[in-house]
Amino acid sequence: MNRPLSLAAAVALTLALAACEEAPQSRLVDMRVPGTLGFAQFATTTGPMYVETNGTPFAGGIALDGAAFARQIAGAFAVPTLRFTTDKAAAPQSDHRLVWVFDPPEAFKLESLCAGPVAGGVVRKADIVQVTAAFCHEAKLYAVARGSVRRPRSADDQAWQQLVQQIARHLISERAAN
Repeated sequence: MNRPLSLAAAVALTLALAACEEAPQSRLVDMRVPGTLGFAQFATTTGPMYVETNGTPFAGGIALDGAAFARQIAGAFAVPTLRFTTDKAAAPQSDHRLVWVFDPPEAFKLESLCAGPVAGGVVRKADIVQVTAAFCHEAKLYAVARGSVRRPRSADDQAWQQLVQQIARHLISERAAN
């Protein structure tokens, strides 16, 4: 009589583990200022905040649509004045920026995220996209977050959109410094 229950429990556990692989995973790695929302609001007083992207997150090397990506980031917030752009010329205060690296190199220093362009690394898992993102002011690092999700085929992928918004909320928050 215990066998059917054990089999059902094993099936449920297998399905739960498979769902975990599909779900976006993210975490705040470092927060070096007492909250970044105020900095983001300041940076967007005269226009959108610059978002720098490095690497390609999509399967098949499909190019990232910068405008769609900026909208996904903005969608993480209920603050209509927080606007974003991947066009540096359209960001009046581009010294405040979000830096996103898709499939980052295994070994790199977090501070290098704000020092200049960081090239995406070698894809370690073809079916998973790894993301490291930072909130920077000039060369100063304010916050860093990391995450991963099943490699999306397009920007419309729900799990991808969830990951982008999770990471954006890690980077721009009222959270106190560690």
